[in-house]
Amino acid sequence: MACDFSELKKLEKKILKMQDKEAQKFFESAAGDIAHELAEKNMPAAAKPVAVIKKGNVYTAEVAASVLTDEEYGHKSDGKWIQGKFNLKTAEQQTASAASKLLQNKLAALMEGCFNGK
Repeated sequence: MACDFSELKKLEKKILKMQDKEAQKFFESAAGDIAHELAEKNMPAAAKPVAVIKKGNVYTAEVAASVLTDEEYGHKSDGKWIQGKFNLKTAEQQTASAASKLLQNKLAALMEGCFNGK
């Protein structure tokens, strides 16, 4: 009994190609989408991410938000304590829960492209 593994070999080539070329683009795109989600959900306009930076295997969304420190954690004004609003902390928590779904959708699209030859 003979087996034809040619389709399996083609799939192997597609997966290796995806691993080499598409993985970097996938992770950069996913990191950018998550940073965008973080910014759009809850952060004021002054705290939008300005860059997605890759350090080793870690992607970081750099946020220009130094002016929001007082608003985030609280501060004194005219001798009275102004309670912080924790916008960034809230945005991080809400984005973490949405990130899983976002990554699942992006990965499904990437794998569909791999299996369907797109």
